[in-house]
Amino acid sequence: MNPLRAVGMYFFRERLENTGPAATFARLCTSRHLEDLQWIACIVVLLTVIVLPLDLATSHFTVLDAKLPVASVLVAGVTAILSWIYQTGSSRIGAVDLFACEISAICRVSVVAQFAQGSVEQARASVDARDKIAGRFTSEEH
Repeated sequence: MNPLRAVGMYFFRERLENTGPAATFARLCTSRHLEDLQWIACIVVLLTVIVLPLDLATSHFTVLDAKLPVASVLVAGVTAILSWIYQTGSSRIGAVDLFACEISAICRVSVVAQFAQGSVEQARASVDARDKIAGRFTSEEH
């Protein structure tokens, strides 16, 4: 289990178990379908925590004759990466929800139409028919 998922499960467990639909952020942090994105977010945040304090406001990038501290460039990059992670994860969760809704609808229709009971009766009827024929097979053209 990745660190983001472990922290997410700690903070969002009650919300995921006891309340209605979970917030997208809680699902992004705890979903098993997004483990790769969770690892990317962990690495980006870890690198930010390591590099940001090392910037002593002495290192600068010169862009269009303006000096930008490394920290501002780093924060902008991290923000862009985390935004991409959120959008990608949200779309994946949307796809998972779509499949879950389709499966749920098929199950509801099966219950209403008594599909399981009809299938059992049909299987029993075919077994009874096979027992009556008892291995007799005639190949005929019609």
